Amino acid sequence: MKNKIRLFVFDFDGTALGGYFPYEEFPGPFVDFLDGLGKKGVKWATNTTWSPDAQYGLIVRSGVRSRPVFLSGQTGRQLATVKRGRVVHDEAYERGVIVRERIFWRKHWRELRRIGMELLRKGLVERLELNGVNQNIISFKSRKGRGDKVWRYFEGLLRSGEYYEWDPSHGEEGILLPRMMNKGGVLTEMQHRLGIGPENTMVAGDGTNDLHMFDKRRAHWMVCPANANRYVKQAVRKNHGVVAKGKYSWGIVEGIMKLMP
Repeated sequence: MKNKIRLFVFDFDGTALGGYFPYEEFPGPFVDFLDGLGKKGVKWATNTTWSPDAQYGLIVRSGVRSRPVFLSGQTGRQLATVKRGRVVHDEAYERGVIVRERIFWRKHWRELRRIGMELLRKGLVERLELNGVNQNIISFKSRKGRGDKVWRYFEGLLRSGEYYEWDPSHGEEGILLPRMMNKGGVLTEMQHRLGIGPENTMVAGDGTNDLHMFDKRRAHWMVCPANANRYVKQAVRKNHGVVAKGKYSWGIVEGIMKLMP
């Protein structure tokens, strides 16, 4: 089974979805592609920000006959399967996520509070959100021309690896996600449960929050559409994956057909 694709994991927005109407369904060619995977003995799973329940509703509306082995939502925070036409959440997995997030918050809340008070006191931000206990997301909008100064306050957290940027462009708006909230960890969990290794895994995505999947330690096969973020394209090329010429799901199918005709 070495070097044979056995698991395909993909993102929704900008990857499987985009470039057509209605947005709440997969386009026909992608539906046919997913159903064709089963005939090749390839399992498929999702890894996106959507909740598993919303994902499954879209899958059914799209007319996909095959079913995912896993549905991952909220950037790795949720994990579910489909049984008898119903979404079944993995309660133990999701409780574990919440416990880890609370520990993370207790570790960092004093530093985050200090940073937040400084930014507000100096009038550097128009908006600042510190989502504690659950998720631990940092979101801000700096005042015009103050972006660089605001980012300096978060340099320590970024250097330490405790947080990473949703969009590494360092603009005047920023979203920082905690290290455990990523799509790589849940991908590894899926592989462990299925007994499938990186050499048999293919991933597809377009945004910087997909970057944790584009790692040779997690997937040896990777593809992104033409509309993908430049950081994603860099990662795919570095790992000898395929950057498609087509956009969205059409690009994904195009790229994958180069990997598995």
